[in-house]
Formats: sequence, C-alpha cells, structure tokens
Amino acid sequence: MQHQDIFHRRNNIVDLIKQRRLAEAITATLLFCDEVAAWAVRDRAQQLRTTYGYLLSYLSQGAKDNERGKVVKELTHELYTLVDLCAITALDIDSPEVFHARRRELAHTELATLIERYREALRKTQLLESANAQERDKNAVVMTLQEQERLETDIFNKIWSTFPTGAGDAQILRNALSDSGTSYHTQCLIVMALFLGLMKYFDATKLRLIIEAYSMNGRAEVQLRALIALLLVMKCHRHRIPLAKEVQPAIELMTDISSFADDINTVQLLLTRTRNTENVTRKVQNDIMPNLTHVSPELMQKIRRKGNIIDWSDLEENPEWQELLEKNGVTSKMEQLTEMQQAGDDVFISTFARLKSFAFFKTLSNWFLPFHTGHSSIISSFDDKELPFVKLITRTPYMCNSDRFSFSFSLSQMPSAQRQVMLGQVQEHAEQMQEMEAEQQASADQRKQRAYIANRCVQDLYRFFKLFSRRHEFLPAMDGDMDFTNLPYLAEFVTHADTLNVIAEFYLKYGFNADAEKYFTRVVSDAPQAQPILFQKLGFACERQGKYAEAIQHYEHYLLACDTNAWCIKHLALCHRALGQYEKAIDCYRRIENMSPGSLSNTLNLGHCLMEAGHTDEAMQQYFKADLMDDSKHRARRPLAWCAFVAGNDNRSLDYYNRILAEDEPNWLDYLNRGHVLLCMGQLQEAIASYRLAYEKNNRDVQSFRNTLNDDKNYLAARGADLSLLPLIADAVTSQS
Repeated sequence: MQHQDIFHRRNNIVDLIKQRRLAEAITATLLFCDEVAAWAVRDRAQQLRTTYGYLLSYLSQGAKDNERGKVVKELTHELYTLVDLCAITALDIDSPEVFHARRRELAHTELATLIERYREALRKTQLLESANAQERDKNAVVMTLQEQERLETDIFNKIWSTFPTGAGDAQILRNALSDSGTSYHTQCLIVMALFLGLMKYFDATKLRLIIEAYSMNGRAEVQLRALIALLLVMKCHRHRIPLAKEVQPAIELMTDISSFADDINTVQLLLTRTRNTENVTRKVQNDIMPNLTHVSPELMQKIRRKGNIIDWSDLEENPEWQELLEKNGVTSKMEQLTEMQQAGDDVFISTFARLKSFAFFKTLSNWFLPFHTGHSSIISSFDDKELPFVKLITRTPYMCNSDRFSFSFSLSQMPSAQRQVMLGQVQEHAEQMQEMEAEQQASADQRKQRAYIANRCVQDLYRFFKLFSRRHEFLPAMDGDMDFTNLPYLAEFVTHADTLNVIAEFYLKYGFNADAEKYFTRVVSDAPQAQPILFQKLGFACERQGKYAEAIQHYEHYLLACDTNAWCIKHLALCHRALGQYEKAIDCYRRIENMSPGSLSNTLNLGHCLMEAGHTDEAMQQYFKADLMDDSKHRARRPLAWCAFVAGNDNRSLDYYNRILAEDEPNWLDYLNRGHVLLCMGQLQEAIASYRLAYEKNNRDVQSFRNTLNDDKNYLAARGADLSLLPLIADAVTSQS
C-alpha cells in the first residue's frame, strides 16, 4: 500500500471507533492486517472479535453484566492500539518519516543495553573531569562527552520510537527517572522522548511514566516538563484518555503533591499565552525591530566604540545622545520591548529562528536539551578562559534553553577580538551579577522560580513545533485552542475561578474574542454572585464578534448595578445602532448627554443616530452644537454638509463642502457628495466636474465610483434627482482619459 493509503485507512478505522461502531471497526482492522501482512496484530484483532461477539451475544440474550462497560472500554483501547500497530508495521518498511527511520536504526538494540552503555560512558566522563584543571586532557574529555551524548540521543530515539512501551522498558525508565545519579538533563530528555512518542501515537504506558516523573522526581525542571507534556498530551488525545485504566490512579497520586495546584495553574496560563506569540512576533519584526535598527548616522558617529562593538551603556553618560535616541523613536521601542518581556511575551523567537540552522539543531533530541555548559559543543567552541562568560548565559532571564544554545554558537563564531571585548565587559560585572543572583535566590518565591522554569520549557516546545524542519510529522500540540477545562480527571484544578478569569482577560486584551466570551461565560456561570464588571467584559467580547443582541443583554445586566457608566452606555448604543434600533440608541446617547453635557463625541454620535433614525432637523441641531464646541478640527462639518443636503438646504450644504475642500483635508467622498448637491441644484456641468475630481482622487477606481454612486441613489431620488442620468454621468466621468 502507498503511504497515503495507509494513513487514510487508519484514519477511517479511527473514525469508526470514535463513532462507537466497534463491529465495523474490528472487521476493517482485520482487513487492514491482511493488506499489510501484520499477522501478529491480526491474531490479537481476531481475539477482540471473539470477545466482542460474546459480549453482543450476552446482550442479545438480555443477560445482566455489571462489567460490560469496563470490557467495552478495554476493548476499545486495545483496538485503537492495534490499528496504530497495523499502520506502523506497514510504514516501518520504507517510510521516510523520522519516527520510522529511528525504529529501523534501533530495531535490534535494547533500551537496557543503551542505558548500560550510557552509564559506563558517564563514569568515564566523570573520571576524566575529576582530574585537576591543569592536568585535564580537554580533547579526551570532549571525546568521552560526545560518546555519552551520542548514547543519550540513542536512548531518546529508542524511547520515543518504541510502540507500545513494554513493561520491562517501563521499569527501566522508571528507575532512570527516580535515580539521582542520572543527570537532570538526561532525565529531562527521557520525559520529552516520552512526550514526543505520544505526539505520534498514543501510548498509555508512556503517559503514565510522564505522570510519575512529576510525582516522583524531585527536580523542578523534570517535574514541570512532565506537567507541560501531560496537559498537551491530554489535549491532543482527549478521546483516548478515559479508555486507559492506568491513567486515572496515576493522576490521583499526582494531585496529592502540595505544589500541584499552583504548578498546573501556572502551566495552563503559560500555554494559553502561546496563542499570542505569532502576534508578538509580527509586532517585533514589523514595528519594534525596524525602529531599533534604524539609528541615525549622526548618533552612530557620536557613540564611542570599543573595537567593533558599540558600548550602549555609554548612552547613559551623555544626555544629548539620549535625546537623539528619543527623537529617533528608539527609546520608546526599547521600553515597549522591555514591557513585553516583563509581561512574559516571547519576544525572541523571531530573532533566534534564524539561528536554528546550526548542525546542533539537526539532531532532534537537542531541541529538548536543557542548556548546560558541560555539553561537548560548548566546551569545544570556547577557550577555557572564555567558559566563565558562557556560564553567565544561564543567568539570562529571557532566553529559553534552545535560544541559549543558539546564542552560544553564534558567539563562538565571532572574531576573537570581539569575543575578547565582550568577555572583558562581562568579567567587569561578573562579581556584581553573582552577588545579585545570590540575593535573588535567597529571597525568591519558590512559585516564581518554578514559573520561570516552566516558561523556558514552554518556549522550548514552541520553538520545536514551529521551527523544527520535520515538525509536520507530529501532532501540532501548540496549534489551535489551549482549552484544558474539559480534560478528564483534572477539572477541579484547571477550572479555578481566578485562573479562568486571568485567561479570559488575556484573550480579551489580545483580541481572541470568541475565547474571551467562552471563558467569561464560564466564570459568570460558576459564580452565583458574579461581579458586574464581568458582564461588561462579556458584552464587549460579544460586541467585537458582531453578536450585538447578546452584548446588549450583558451590558444591561451590568447597568443594573452601575447605571452611570458612560462607557457601557455608549457601547450599548453602538449595539442598538448596529441592529437598527435607533430610538433605543438615541435614548442611550441622551443618558450620556445628561451625565456629560460637554462631550463632543457624544454630541456627534447623537447627531449621527438621529440622522439614521430620520430625525434630520434634530440631527442638524446636534451638529450645530458640535460645530460650536469644536471650532478647530471641524469634525462636524461633514455631517452638517450631508445633513443639510438631505434636508434640502442645498446652498448651506454646498457652502460647507466648499469650506471642507478649501480649509480641511478633503477625501474623494467629499468631492462626490458635493457633486450630489450640485446635481440636485440643476448644475449638471459643475456636478460632473466634481464627480470627476472624486474619481481621480480615488485612483480612478471605476467599480468603486459606480458602486458608491449607485448606493446613494435613494438619497438622490428623495431629493428629486433624475436617476436616469446616473449611468450617463458614470460613463462621462470614467470614460474620459
């Protein structure tokens, strides 16, 4: 079978299982086994058919069976696994996917063997590193490290490409994850290998090991990676989780840990924030970075240089330079960047995306490796005297592990002179940084430290799923919604009111209005006496989606408690206007007028609404009032001109349009509307001249001109204009070269 046919057949059977059409699914699985020669799988599928046949027979006889539901769940879980095994058996032959390539490479190598070789390489490395620095053979250390790292990669590949995970391998991994002698970065790799395997095929044993890694490992980095992996796996395999009997008891043990509630809320929020990463990236690329890199030559000449390195700290020494930075807009953009960093936005992904082409990132496991200066690629890239500088990279607060590796490799390729300058600058401040770090560690909140670690892990994962060259071979765990509220067994922890409210606020702030509505609705429905402000925000989320009737209900609910909130009344008016409920909108604007008599914007809005309702004379009064209030920007001129035209006062309307053309910044519609006035005054030649100016100012857009002329024909008809002239006028205007 062709690869696409295999995927298609597997997905069709999975759909049958999801629809609980198990008899059809079993028959299709048996046929699938025959087609791909998966004989071992076929034997197990035949056993399922027999078991299911007995179950249906007992059901038909009306027999009572308290275990029926349990048997169906176990059978369904097993059937899913057999379908996956069928597909894997067929694809293992020649599929170019990295999953199957690794399975072929390691097919005859046992995990236990790899673990034993790794431990031996680790002991050899530790022995070489235990020698005095003066006597240590750096080349020998690097070579043994490379062997150790190659075995770590093989272990990673063996774990994630094994399906399903057997009991023996599971115990080996359980021991490795609980053994303090295993380095923390190796344990992190084991957790991420389990996760990556689950992003190919669901394996309940792998998932249980991830849960146990959180429950039984005392290292924060390992625990938090495991928790992040758990949430993403449960999101992607939501329909499979309840079928796996080993998952629920493991989760129950995990939830007993004191830090679990805080950790899961933190991870939930961090994963939610990734929804906005693409928006952040666009802002950094298109707005902030162009301004930061566009520094005037005058300023560049004034800044003192050390070698080829700009010493930006010197800017603080000269107020004139700082003033030039402010004029260039650089200061403002740097402040924006700092604010985004402090808010937790992932501002560096676009910068470091270009630095993922190093050979290091061609090895899949390296995307998940915690940054540590004991890695052979770091040791071999820097002189011994430079390694203290590299160690300081671990203290950079806004870089994830992946970016730290990228930065180090980029730094290692700098000319020696530049590297020495940077090293000298770092050494000048190293002692101060160490003192500050010691103070921070002594006083830091443990929850904040764990949140910081979790944020790095989330950013590492995001980079893998967005930047790895073969990312499309895995379930897109970081795409789509990040709704964890309906995950089985975790509802108590992922639906905390404070967390849901923070998520709702985040979605509202960044324009994810449907998500904001969903979360605010959940918060309101879960709270018997919800704060009125929540209804206002819920109304705003609905309004942004064009769900005006729902928005009105929520705004009115809020106004029952806060009936003098002008902002809410204004938006209530906008919703009524959008639905054509002009009289209700007028009432809203009059309420605001009573509260704020001198509001220019409300006076204009009231005038617009009166016009829309057909109250032309009253609208004119509001526009006159607005014109007196705003004698500089002339914001009432256009509505006054149009209102006068609709009311039949052509001379006044023409006077206003002439003043707009002479004193303001006219747009093409001003010329077109002036043409309407002249047409209704019987000045056809002048009208066509004005229409022609509108056409020219609108870039000679024929379709736009004709459509707008046609849209206004009702107003022209009401004024008695001869509509039969409009096609002729359009031709006269647009046909002239």
